Amino acid sequence: MSIHETYSKRQARLNGDQVDVYKYNCLPDKLKNQIIHIWNDVIGDYSDIYDEKVSAYYGHIHKILCREMGVFELPHNDYNSKGKPSLEIIRFFSGSSKLDENLDVIELLFKVINVPTFFSKNDAEKAINELNIRFKENAVGYQFLNNEIIRIDSEIIHSEAVVPALRLLHQKKYVGAETEFLKAHEAYRK
Repeated sequence: MSIHETYSKRQARLNGDQVDVYKYNCLPDKLKNQIIHIWNDVIGDYSDIYDEKVSAYYGHIHKILCREMGVFELPHNDYNSKGKPSLEIIRFFSGSSKLDENLDVIELLFKVINVPTFFSKNDAEKAINELNIRFKENAVGYQFLNNEIIRIDSEIIHSEAVVPALRLLHQKKYVGAETEFLKAHEAYRK
């Protein structure tokens, strides 16, 4: 799990291509593929269907997605992916143009990655950090914070006000205040 400084990234930075205007209506294919690489690095490669642990994680996620969507099979799949939960999730995620479905998959997978009994805290932190960097690199206005996907409306407001407030409110003694803040933030976004 790493992010490399490529020529195109250096050129964008030199040209002043900093983003404070984000997209909120879709995830670019490039970002989807980068996210798949991140979760494969942590959970295990989708092609390793014979690893029982890997199959169990993907099977668990697949079952939750199907239940929450009210379906028995995820859309966008074909004969080659049937019975292979990891491939079914990837095909569903890759094939869906619905932002809410894409964000559901990301949030669910990264919640699983963030479970300390499943994966190391270090691996989870690296994966979440990379996810958030990839959102920003692709000018997509979302971030995984406090175990959920949140919308970023402005980089300055988000980094200077929202993130510090959420970190403070995430302490046990502020649970009620955190809930109220998240409700207010959701209302503001709408």
